Parts: sequence; structure tokens; C-alpha cells
Amino acid sequence: MQSVGVALCEGYDYQRVEEVLHHLIDTTSQINDKLYPGAKVFIKANLARPDTPDKAVTCHPSVVKAIVTYFQSKGCTVTIGDSPGAPHGFSKKTLDTVYRATGMMQIAAETQCELNYDVSSVKVYNKKNVRMKDIQVISAITNADFIISAAKLKTHAMMRFTGAVKNLFGVIPGRLKMQYHLEMSKYIHFAQTLVDICEYVNPALSIIDGIVGMEGNGPSAGDCCQSNLLLVSDNPYELDAIAAKIIGINPEDITVLKEAMNRDLLTKEIKEIPIKGLDLDKINLRPFKAPDFSNLNQEIIALPEFNSDLCSLCGQCVRSCPPRALYIEENRIKFKSNKCIRCYCCQELCPNSAIEIEKYQRNVIF
Repeated sequence: MQSVGVALCEGYDYQRVEEVLHHLIDTTSQINDKLYPGAKVFIKANLARPDTPDKAVTCHPSVVKAIVTYFQSKGCTVTIGDSPGAPHGFSKKTLDTVYRATGMMQIAAETQCELNYDVSSVKVYNKKNVRMKDIQVISAITNADFIISAAKLKTHAMMRFTGAVKNLFGVIPGRLKMQYHLEMSKYIHFAQTLVDICEYVNPALSIIDGIVGMEGNGPSAGDCCQSNLLLVSDNPYELDAIAAKIIGINPEDITVLKEAMNRDLLTKEIKEIPIKGLDLDKINLRPFKAPDFSNLNQEIIALPEFNSDLCSLCGQCVRSCPPRALYIEENRIKFKSNKCIRCYCCQELCPNSAIEIEKYQRNVIF
């Protein structure tokens, strides 16, 4: 069992973020025992969309920069990267757009770290995996000595919570994510896949930017929530469990963490996880609002609704839909409800927040 470090950090002033995060890593993680000069560190930051930092969709540049400077101070070479969920695919153009919008390009200019533009991928194998023993991943992570998961504290429409483990879905290249969603349309199967990916990647350190998180209909259409926290651990499952507990979600209600428990990767006794830094009982934070559709049952189903006043007919949702349930007709987005697998990729990737998820009686829809 590893420790989870939790620290108060009010705001994104870079000097303060660097001071808090560097101290938290030094006092929580064992990674310093493994580092060596010249080691190649890949920071897999949550850069899901080309959103500006104030939207709280992506990991804030002050946090990512502090991670970069920490490893540079140890003599490591550092690369920042992700494979965004863009419908246009995993391309240098897509990466350039995302890096510019999210502030990563400025970090590279200030620190001389690298930004990943290698858009090749490779098939890897892990015999211990449960759902997918063969996984296609971006090549960049296979060239790294240490992988860091730099996540954002958010609720998630499909999986209830997204943190260090779900963040690693970003090592799946571009549009292949759509195929994985389609093949693993049952939530338990998708959760098993996320744990399989995490087990292959085996991040050396995981960090959650919770200074400003997202509540409600995350991971991209929710509301910003000031929580003033940074969290660190060598164990991504324990980190996510503590982060979820802090924002009022029972870790056993998160399918990914339940799967980790079933594989003995996470203790069921969350209270036994050692905490360093801030005493959890002293965190005065109200529970995050859950997604509107997080408490469903066999009679109730949640499906996307399209706001024509906000929709620009850009077609991003149509191109992002794994089962091809969406199409444009008569200057509107049309929807084949019987094909929907409820992954909510359409909502996650809509640049205009024009998609809401509504609850329906199942017998009315099907």
C-alpha cells in the first residue's frame, strides 16, 4: 500500500504551485529512488480537448509546468503529450491545436521541454490483462523510462469519476478510442479495459490537479468547482479512491475502482490508505455535484439531447459517435436512440456545450 499526499494550494500562481507540488512529491513518492540523470520522462497530461485552462477541462499549465521542472531538476529529459479525443484523428495538426489552446506550447517555450508530435502507434501485449491483452498505444509512451499521469479532478458522465486511471485512456491513439468504446459498450467491460491500460502503462507517479475541478456533467460539460487541492501518489488507484472520497463519491460506486479492488490492486478499506500532508477530516469541501444521470436504474435511461440554439452543426459529435447513431439532416442533429451505447462521447467532445443528457423511461424509447 502506497501513501497519498494531499495539499492545500489556493489558486494557480506558478511559484506557489511549484513549491507545494515539489514538496508533496518529495514527501509522498518513492520515485526519487528510481530516477537517474538522462532518464526519459513522459507526462501524460489530461489534454482531452483544445480548451483554455479556465474551462477546467484539462490539466492546468501551472501544474504541468511544476511537474516538468521537478523532473528537469533531477536531470531528466521531459516530454508532455496526450492523444486527444478529437474526431479528426491523432495528427500533428490536432496536437498543435491542443497544445496551443491548453498552454502546453508556452510551457515548452519556458522550460525547453519537449512536446510529443510522434503520431505513430504500436500494439503491446500484457498477459495479466483481463479484458484486452493486446492494446494499441501511442509509440511515445513505449520510449519513456517513466510515465507520469497528470489528471484533472472531475466527475464523469459515463464512469462517474475521472482521475489518474481514466486519464491513461489517452494513450490509445485518436479515433481508436471510438472503437474501444464500441467494443466495450458495457460499463464493466470499459472499466476492465481502463484497468488493463493502467496496468500496462504502470505510471511511476500520478498527480491530480484539484485546484479547480469540475462537477456535474463532466468531463467537459460540467461546472468549475474551486477545491484548492493537489494530490499525489505512486499508486493511481489509491490516489483516485482518496480523491473520490474527498469530493463525496464512494470509491466502491466507481466501476473502475471496483474492478481494481476485484484484482487486489486497491484495498477495500479505503480508510487504511496512509495520507500525508493535509488531514482529510480538515478539508472543508462540499460534495461535488454528480452527473445528472449518474443514478439510473433498469427503468430509466439517459440519452443525449441537442440544443439547436447552441449547435453550430460543426459535425464533431457525428464524427465522434462510436456506433454512428448521429447524423445531420434538415440542418439539425438527428439521433438513432436504439444505436446509442451511452458513452456520451458526443457531449464530451462538443465544442459548444450544445448537448445535454436527459433521462427517459426505457419503455418509451425502446
